[in-house]
Amino acid sequence: MFVNITINDRSIAAPEGATILEAAKTAGIEIPSLCHIDHVNTASACRICVVEVKGMPTLKPACSTVIQEGMEVITDNERVRTARRRNLELMCSDHTMACTECSRGADCRLRDLCREYEADDAAFGEGSRTPMRDESMPHLVRDNEKCILCHRCEATCRVAQTVKAIFVNNRSEETRVGFGLPLSETDCVSCGQCAAACPTGALSVKDNTKEVWKALYDRRIKVVAALSSEAAARVGELFDGRRDSGSAGKAAAILRRIGVEAVIDPEDYYSRFNDIVQKTTEEKTGAGKPVIQCRCYAARQFIEHFYPQYKEYILPFTHPRNSLAAYCRENMKDDDREVFFVSIDGCASAKTEREKSADGAVPDAALTARELFWMIQRSCVSSFTAQQVWKSMEPEPYNVLFPGVHASVEHETELFSEGEMQVENRKLKTAEASGLGNVRRALDQIDSYDVLRLYACPGGCINGGGMPQKRNSETRSSFNA
Repeated sequence: MFVNITINDRSIAAPEGATILEAAKTAGIEIPSLCHIDHVNTASACRICVVEVKGMPTLKPACSTVIQEGMEVITDNERVRTARRRNLELMCSDHTMACTECSRGADCRLRDLCREYEADDAAFGEGSRTPMRDESMPHLVRDNEKCILCHRCEATCRVAQTVKAIFVNNRSEETRVGFGLPLSETDCVSCGQCAAACPTGALSVKDNTKEVWKALYDRRIKVVAALSSEAAARVGELFDGRRDSGSAGKAAAILRRIGVEAVIDPEDYYSRFNDIVQKTTEEKTGAGKPVIQCRCYAARQFIEHFYPQYKEYILPFTHPRNSLAAYCRENMKDDDREVFFVSIDGCASAKTEREKSADGAVPDAALTARELFWMIQRSCVSSFTAQQVWKSMEPEPYNVLFPGVHASVEHETELFSEGEMQVENRKLKTAEASGLGNVRRALDQIDSYDVLRLYACPGGCINGGGMPQKRNSETRSSFNA
């Protein structure tokens, strides 16, 4: 059943029970928000989405106000803009506005809205939040001074990922969103989705670019980078505001100018690796037990922590970036120079996997797409210069790793899907799940399947915790199938 309403003098029919925000989205009308995630976080915490509803004395939060027949809504007038500006200024009064030092840089939703609504970040004084910094995990940094209490991270961890490592602590002025303990002592599995959901720099992937710069400055070392084409595309969106098929070539060209001697497409190697995994899967299914394909470190950690009884079903393969690192060190080194291997993709958990590896068969540095963006910015005089360099850079091809091998293309995986695969005369039932809430659903039904393919991040690796937020925010609306 549909309800007829008017938004900005436009007649709209939206499903009964929908909120103003949901109805506006169906009509292509944008209402800003800093806290809302569809079906995950509906806390109405930020009050940036307030709108005017005819006949109501106060402005209403669009994210939690349910539409009614005949409702007339105005999303943008002087009263609404003034309220949003004031709410932004109040947030800034409790937020350290050290933008030039912040890990978010140009990828900050709070700063974008302050600029759009001409908010004075010092209108109510400088931020006064109690300093509290947690760097106890290899993949994540928590900086309490930049938290705006939007609850996105807490809801993502609790509702979408079902890990529940993040909590709301204390009350009133002492309210804090955090872990209660050092992150390393919680149930965190290093998926990084909390950092992807955070609209500020309160949660960010740990910056490991210093290790790469040090290697680049050492002439005794040959730096080789495996660059995910999707990571390059996301970086291109930050610089250019749009997806560009030439982003991977531009990123490769810039990396070479920075000093990287070889830039390879990891999918060249992953295609061969996937063939090995498939063959092993076919062999293992003959034993009559489920087989779990899980190259994702965060998903493996999730299983080991919450479903330890299923550890034996996981195939003995880590992410192929690890064996690719070993391959490149052996086959791309010069006579007198060792290879320093850098993986660049969207995965935050690769940082934890690298640090906790017992045998050292991991990349020398695991960078996310965010860090690639920072490196390119820092290699230029200013962020403006970096943007112009990106736009004017001519794409260059990857270095060829395996002549004649055509790389598979990264794609977004299903949140939850079922299917079948034929192995000789056997028909096997399969399930693919991405996002830990859906992984939990698959594991709860493990007896119904022969093969499970599991990914920690919703949509798979291309929506990893280290991907820039502006693109990621589009996929945050769908965590659970």
